[in-house]
Amino acid sequence: FMNGYGPSEVTIATTLGRCIPSEKIHIGKPIKGLEVFILEQDPENVNAPKRVKSGEIGEIYIQGFGVGRGYTSSELTNKKFRWILHPDHPLKEKGREWVRRIRVYQTSDLARINKKGQIEILGRLDRQLKVHGKLFYPEEMEDIIKQSDPRYLKNIRGIYVDAGFKYDSQETHTDKPNDNSLISSKNYPVFTAYFVLLDNRQLPDFQYFYQRILETLSYGMAPTLW
Repeated sequence: FMNGYGPSEVTIATTLGRCIPSEKIHIGKPIKGLEVFILEQDPENVNAPKRVKSGEIGEIYIQGFGVGRGYTSSELTNKKFRWILHPDHPLKEKGREWVRRIRVYQTSDLARINKKGQIEILGRLDRQLKVHGKLFYPEEMEDIIKQSDPRYLKNIRGIYVDAGFKYDSQETHTDKPNDNSLISSKNYPVFTAYFVLLDNRQLPDFQYFYQRILETLSYGMAPTLW
């Protein structure tokens, strides 16, 4: 079967490859017009991340036709859509050398190159979830809580929002006689907020934090368990 990969920020299509059931799943190689790099940050120069060796884990960076202009948030755009030195700098051609800067999308996806030159996805650097095409970031909820009125935070030492999935079967059946099989079901994210307290006898005002999150994020993205 064919398997592909592509973030919305790069207009979806980025890599494509044929997978064999007996082998490890991969996302193939970059399509024409795009370059995909597996890089690691250089602590001495954040604008010049280095290639990792074949088989080693790094972060996916994408360059070329299709890379978007950015987000509505300029802060997030500057963080994820970056100008970096080409990983193969200095480039050489006809006896000349020059430095080339490229604009990339930094995906936060972890991957490696296998022995056949195919890219294998291994996870993410953050805790992002994508459900039915919608992105969820538990870190956003944590930040909103941390930026709340200090009076509500004085007994809180730590905050962590975890994400899981709940399977909800719909009571919808086929129209065939004596056929009770379900024809629709869905998975949806469930968020749980954990607090580390200085004094366990004084519980936080969970309703206050719940309302704070709903004021900032869309409905359904607030923790349902506290």
